[in-house]
Amino acid sequence: MTISVKLLRVTGLVLAAGMILGVVPAMPVGFGVSTARASQDELLYVALIWHNHQPCYKNPETGLYELPWVRLHATKDYYDMAAILKDYPGVHVTFNMVPSLLMQLEDYSRGASDRYLALSQKAASELTEEDKEFILRRFFDANWEKVIPAFPRYEELLNLRGRDLSDDKIAAALKNFSEQDFRDLQVLFNLAWIDPGIRREDAQLDALVKKGRGFSEQDKKVVLDKQKEIIGKIVPLYRELQNAGIIEITTTPFYHPILPLLYDTALAQEASPGLELPKERFADPAEAERQVKLGIEFTEKVFGKKAAGMWPPEMAVSQHILPIAARAGISWIVADEGILAKSLSKPINRTPSGEVKDPDLLYSAYRLTPGDSASTPLYILFRDRELSDAIGFRYSGMKGTAAAEDLYGRLKAIQRSLKQAGAAAAGNPHIVTIALDGENCWEYYENDGIEFLRTFYEKLQSDDTLKAVTVSEFLRKFPPEKTIEKLATGSWIDANLETWIGEPDENLAWSALARAKNALDAYVKAQGAEPGQEASGRIQAARASLLAAEGSDWFWWYGNDQNSANDEAFDALFRAHLKGVYRAIAQTPPAELDKPIVGTRAEKAIPEDLNLGEMVFEMSDPSGDDNGPGTYTYPQDPIFKPGDFDLKKVEIYKDDTWLSFKVFLGHISNGWNSPTGISVQTIDIYLRSADEPGKGSSGKPARDNRALPGRYVLFQPGNEWDHAIWVEGWIQKTFGPDFQEIPEAKPVVLVDEAKGVVVIRVPISIVGVPEKFNVLIMGQEGFPSEGNWRVRDVTEQGAQWRFGGGSNQLGEPNVIDMLVPPGKSQAKLLKAYDIAQKKLAAIPMVAISSASTGTGTLGRLAPFIILGAVLLAIGIERLLSSRRKKRDYTT
Repeated sequence: MTISVKLLRVTGLVLAAGMILGVVPAMPVGFGVSTARASQDELLYVALIWHNHQPCYKNPETGLYELPWVRLHATKDYYDMAAILKDYPGVHVTFNMVPSLLMQLEDYSRGASDRYLALSQKAASELTEEDKEFILRRFFDANWEKVIPAFPRYEELLNLRGRDLSDDKIAAALKNFSEQDFRDLQVLFNLAWIDPGIRREDAQLDALVKKGRGFSEQDKKVVLDKQKEIIGKIVPLYRELQNAGIIEITTTPFYHPILPLLYDTALAQEASPGLELPKERFADPAEAERQVKLGIEFTEKVFGKKAAGMWPPEMAVSQHILPIAARAGISWIVADEGILAKSLSKPINRTPSGEVKDPDLLYSAYRLTPGDSASTPLYILFRDRELSDAIGFRYSGMKGTAAAEDLYGRLKAIQRSLKQAGAAAAGNPHIVTIALDGENCWEYYENDGIEFLRTFYEKLQSDDTLKAVTVSEFLRKFPPEKTIEKLATGSWIDANLETWIGEPDENLAWSALARAKNALDAYVKAQGAEPGQEASGRIQAARASLLAAEGSDWFWWYGNDQNSANDEAFDALFRAHLKGVYRAIAQTPPAELDKPIVGTRAEKAIPEDLNLGEMVFEMSDPSGDDNGPGTYTYPQDPIFKPGDFDLKKVEIYKDDTWLSFKVFLGHISNGWNSPTGISVQTIDIYLRSADEPGKGSSGKPARDNRALPGRYVLFQPGNEWDHAIWVEGWIQKTFGPDFQEIPEAKPVVLVDEAKGVVVIRVPISIVGVPEKFNVLIMGQEGFPSEGNWRVRDVTEQGAQWRFGGGSNQLGEPNVIDMLVPPGKSQAKLLKAYDIAQKKLAAIPMVAISSASTGTGTLGRLAPFIILGAVLLAIGIERLLSSRRKKRDYTT
């Protein structure tokens, strides 16, 4: 599952950390150019792999699905993602269908329900106060920028409820909403989660869209009946396309578990030496094998054909799990490019324009060595992370056609780079693998991404030099010769497993899972080799609950590194599955499972008695200028709150030990539970000392005019920096020129969420007291592009995880707010870039000792100085007046 996470620049072309003095590279030649027929040697294969996955949302205690996402993604995404391919028979695509998702789709087609569906079916006149409160809180769970505004009445109801989920706002909304308001909300929530194309093509749904408001109970029944109808068509459609050779269907271990961690939680330390592990070790290769076997069998049962390929959940792989896949008859798996780099000890280096320097390395398939027990060869492909994440997170901020042109242009650039590298020779075919979640990104695109998909598929189908194939088609024709002797342990996130293990909550969950498995193992052992019918039934039921609890999603949402805004619901479901293990074997679940595992986060605060020393500077920044050059808008995800990037004021203090910066922001909420207390912001501070610089390691003056990579600004002449301080939720570093880290000057960060204050302290013995400085505010980015140091990018339209209001040009500033000297304009400074001339925006620093700031040390004395001047002027005037009178009298 990908959240929301990670994310890339609108052009996907990044400036490398070592770009010299801010020179921005030109776009790769030929982006968007027309194509001509090429020889077979130049043919580039493209593997598109869409991963369709949802965890098991059914509560084993109630039999009701707690969350509606299987049903809603089915009606909005799963059907149309496959149906569109009927119009492009030359484009072959691979779909990974997680068995637990298929199981839930089957369940819904037989009449299963979820809490949201049950409340949708209930007559508006019969809703209780509890029902109404739930509906008000959860029936606006759709994209507020792209989906809800498509229905004016839906947006009207959102505004009536308010965009604040505080108890006071909900209580007020309960009084303001009429019975008709609730009925309209029931209809619109479910209608909005049906694909726009389906709505247009279905006469009844189209009529309801045009009706817009004042819906009846019968109207609601039409929508809900249509949802069930669509769900029932999904599996037959995929089976039809599979049999026609248009798509390949692959599988996943049944409940989407992290296979290396089921094999042995200690494997996490192979990827992250020293990582703290759960107190109770989970190590059961047989359990991993059981998940794989069940997944393969269920997929074959549903689609009538055994899957050749397997998507390892979360692309989590290890050499240890390869024999399991090979023994099960799996022919190929897919992993992230980071695993390739670790396995071969060769980094995937990219040019400043984003192209892979060694394309033959990434765009080849490989043979794995699972061991002597393997009965069939096992191959692996590695996805291009840049291209995959561009679809998943970045292109939603662009027009669909422009995004498709960009992706197509990148494929052509790869094709050219292979030819230039001499890699595109006969008998040496290459394949670009683009692999990502198939359902999560489309609500952030205009019109559910249909323009993007149709434009891209049309370009693929019409270009004779690009061939979109299923993975098995490629491997049958070109069995790989290159071999990986030992596959590294890791996942699609940072090539390690830390997202699912290592933090306190995650480790508690793994220990609870291990105890439940131990209880089941003990029960099985006690029953002997031939348990009776009742015991066998109990074992089967307990095993099903345990398998469900092993899914990756529960561990994804635990800890500080991810936040769903509804972690409590996932926590409750995980514990319900564990309780199901004990109850199935007639044991009382441990009392600990009645208590939440997910931590209750305390709001960060700065100690009241903290003494920062002598204040040496103070300057306010205008409110509401958190828009970069005046046009930027915030990302659309609710995690981003008004004021998050609005720099209000900066104070500087010094004592014998520390130079301290007190940064005031418009709003701070640690939505992703970072260790420091800030989640969405990145704060840079650049310092210039009054001393003459020495020489750097390159022989150049030991000052730098480049902001840290990904900021896309320079400092004006005379404003070059000696030290750069980088602070965000997970990284705090200090650098010297040439971006050389100074470990002994690592910043200390204190956060007061309620007051919107971040205190950043660095050793004064290292950085001194600067003559000039500046503070830049950017968005923190957990999944940046190559060369971008964890800063969120700006796009033209904006998206879930992207700032909007940009120009989609490589090199436009990612700075959202900053200090500027008096008389200067932030908007003008940040607009002053010229991509054609390879010119970045150049910004100044603020002088600490300058009285002209009006708010520095002298600035604080300004009122008194002015008063003194006025009094002095009055005194002089009286003296002169007295002398004039005296002269007149004398005369």
